[in-house]
Amino acid sequence: MTADIAIVIPCHRAEGTLARAVESALAQEGATVEVVLAPDDGVDYLARLAAAGLRDDRLAQAPPGPLRSGPSAARNRALALAGAPFVAPLDADDALAPGYVTALLAPARLEGAAAARLEATLGDGRAVRSPIASAPGGELDWRDIVGANFPIFFMARRDLLGGGWAEDLRFAEDMVMNLELRARVARYVVATGACYRYAIGTNSLTTGADTGLQADRHYRDIIERVGSGRTAVPEAARAEVVGLIKRKRERNAAFERARGAGFEGSFYDFAAAPGGGSA
Repeated sequence: MTADIAIVIPCHRAEGTLARAVESALAQEGATVEVVLAPDDGVDYLARLAAAGLRDDRLAQAPPGPLRSGPSAARNRALALAGAPFVAPLDADDALAPGYVTALLAPARLEGAAAARLEATLGDGRAVRSPIASAPGGELDWRDIVGANFPIFFMARRDLLGGGWAEDLRFAEDMVMNLELRARVARYVVATGACYRYAIGTNSLTTGADTGLQADRHYRDIIERVGSGRTAVPEAARAEVVGLIKRKRERNAAFERARGAGFEGSFYDFAAAPGGGSA
């Protein structure tokens, strides 16, 4: 029987965290799930999980692709293998709270897609929440998506994902996917109930030494894509979205200036400080 939801997990250096992520997905109740792994580092994670005693018929692994192809390419390989009509991404170092899939499935069935509330843990253990966590049941607009300091995780009808994640983007690919989803549904709602548990480790791109430079390069690319009509963002909204991304790019430049002046924290520290911005 085809599962209701495919949970797709890109895997790169995930030996220490993947079991927790997979267990949180397999423990979901109220809907049937398939969990599809997509290694990006040549590791047979399905075999490693089995060797550790984690075996389940709902687990599958996509064929290997090029090494270090990036999370978008890995997710797309998992998507190609999955058979469920709804898709939810999960990163290998994160976890789903109990009740997550049922919280998102009802609004996703109604609207086509639903965004999750998110709780994050910084590398030093501090707990923070995404901006959308304060508005469960509300709707996301362009400003919410571009301005978010954290990725927005979702559940969406498979056909609304278009060609999948943009494989040439290694930064803000989640923002582009969420812009695409917002363009394809009448209402992009924030699900009430269980949350996505997001862990920010020291290897995260958004905590790296070159975060600002990476962000600037990718945002320039995304601005061109949106402005030239190479995304699903409708023509009537392109100028607004481009303007929002430009302002986001300016805030990243402010982060780089702060680092040059001796600021030693991550971008998330900068964003949380008075006068901080969005990455």
